[in-house]
Amino acid sequence: MRVVIIFLLFITFALGQNNSEVRIRNDYSALNQNLSGAWIYNNEVNNVQGSFYLFKDWSIQGILITNNDQNLSLTGLNYDTKTNSFVAKVSEDSVYVFNNENIKEVIINRKKFKRYLNTGMKTYFEVVAVSNDIEILKKYEKKLKKGILNPFTQQTSPDNYVDVITYYFYNHGKIKELKLAKKPFINMFGEKSEAIKKYISKNNVSIKDERNFQTILNYYNTL
Repeated sequence: MRVVIIFLLFITFALGQNNSEVRIRNDYSALNQNLSGAWIYNNEVNNVQGSFYLFKDWSIQGILITNNDQNLSLTGLNYDTKTNSFVAKVSEDSVYVFNNENIKEVIINRKKFKRYLNTGMKTYFEVVAVSNDIEILKKYEKKLKKGILNPFTQQTSPDNYVDVITYYFYNHGKIKELKLAKKPFINMFGEKSEAIKKYISKNNVSIKDERNFQTILNYYNTL
């Protein structure tokens, strides 16, 4: 309890400073009007392989950018795919969940995350590539795959979390699922689809590799 109290006093002091960027090393909350949240029990299940958290490494440095453009630099951030929230691990049995409503964007592990309205609710997406009016987004989810019974040993393999990744095309306030097949991908560009098609073919650009998305959007900006 004494450690927690000292920790909270440190956070309150740090956020009271006037600097546009506040560095909070090895501390995990920002309990003020700009960035609130709640402590919860870390409910990871030991007998399940993998995790519903996005990153395996809890020592990653990240930056939370608040709605009033205050940058909070923290170590220990992660993304909870079950609750659609960014969290920070405080101990083996507890995490701090940040309030989504106070967060403008998150930069973690060289990835930028922002919330977009999708199927009636705001959800975090990684911003993979941007143009003047288009954003290509990446949605991370985890699916629990049940263990399989081995008929010879009569033993069941552990349940495990598997990654489910979906890409989206965001344009003029509308979000659509983006299939990584040549024809549906190109058709997303509307009246500029033919020019994009020629560019991809001429330069042998693979749309299966997301590292090429920004290159394609850079060319799109020139049309």
